[in-house]
Amino acid sequence: MKFLKITFFFIFLSSLAANSQTISKGEVIYKVNNQSLNIIKNDSVKKNIPKIKNLLKNEKKLEYILVFDKNLSFFSKKNRLENNKMNLTEIMAGKGSYYTDTSKESILLRKEAYGENFIVSLPTKKWQVTQISKKIGNYLCYKAITRKEIEGRWGKKILEITAWFTPEISVNFGPKEYNNLPGLILELNENGIVYTASKITLNSKKRLKISKPSSGKKVSIDEYNKISKEMYYKFKKSRKKN
Repeated sequence: MKFLKITFFFIFLSSLAANSQTISKGEVIYKVNNQSLNIIKNDSVKKNIPKIKNLLKNEKKLEYILVFDKNLSFFSKKNRLENNKMNLTEIMAGKGSYYTDTSKESILLRKEAYGENFIVSLPTKKWQVTQISKKIGNYLCYKAITRKEIEGRWGKKILEITAWFTPEISVNFGPKEYNNLPGLILELNENGIVYTASKITLNSKKRLKISKPSSGKKVSIDEYNKISKEMYYKFKKSRKKN
């Protein structure tokens, strides 16, 4: 019975996508909200941590932009910080730009780290689509869940990522490396960093430039994690010497 319900639900989603308007390209602006900030603010005030308090002074709402055309998409930060000030939300969200080619199941993260440019190949996500729904703006969205393994100085950790996608916009793109759903992702929660679509432009006559990253050291995500770990221990060792 449960299998039949799931099957009918996917047929329902497919019918929604089939009845939606034909979309070839578009542009989405996402506003970012850091749910951890209130906890960090209260904690830093209580403990009187000057460094954290200074970081929080530089906080402002970030905006990211997603552009897509047929099978290709590009996701990057829209606005820049003044005077290269540090921003805690941006640090937690992670820097870099994302290029996706769904026809080749290719997701590339281009980022600068350790004085070098990297092009990191990322895996396609597998989703658990639910029947839970809510409205975001004028669009009916459905909840989907995936998991992401991250590796840091404290070891490996599994994050649960929540996305809300709408079959009414039948393109399978979203923020960062998150895609492969039967509709555009309008809201994404990645470890307390929430991306919410604030402006959607579809099928405009504006020419969209989506370029595949080419300059940088090409590595897999496992190779990049290994490099990050080695660089961290080198930095730690050099600090001990000093």
